[in-house]
Amino acid sequence: MKYSKLTPNLIVEDVSRSLSFYTEKLGFTRFMTVPEAEPFIFAGVVKDGVEIFLNQKQMMVSLKPEIAREKSGGWMSTMYIETENVDALCAEFEAKGVKIVEPLKTQFYGMREFIIVDPDGWLIIFASKA
Repeated sequence: MKYSKLTPNLIVEDVSRSLSFYTEKLGFTRFMTVPEAEPFIFAGVVKDGVEIFLNQKQMMVSLKPEIAREKSGGWMSTMYIETENVDALCAEFEAKGVKIVEPLKTQFYGMREFIIVDPDGWLIIFASKA
C-alpha cells in the first residue's frame, strides 16, 4: 500500500485567529473553511503543496470526547517544513512579527533551521540544506 500525502490536523482554540496567522504571517492560502463564513469550525491552508488543517478544539472535543486530550507540559508534536531559502524566510517572518523561539542556525546534521510557535503553541521548524 502506497501512502500519497500527509496533512497535519491541528487542534486550535480559535480557527479564525489561526487562519489569519497562517495566511497573513506565514504566507499560506486559505482553500477551505467550514462553514463558508465565520465563525469557522474548520479551515485548510496550503502553500507550495504543504497543507495544514485547523480544527476548532470545542468541536473536536464534542465529536470525540474519548480521544480528546489536553497538551500538558509542552508540545506534543512539531511540524518540519523544508524550504529553498530559510534565511530569507526567517527575515520575512521576523519583519512580520512572527514569534521565533529558536533562532536561525546551522545544525550538526547539515540543515539550517529556525523554529516558530503559532498562536496555539504548535512548533513549526523551517529548514534548508546548509
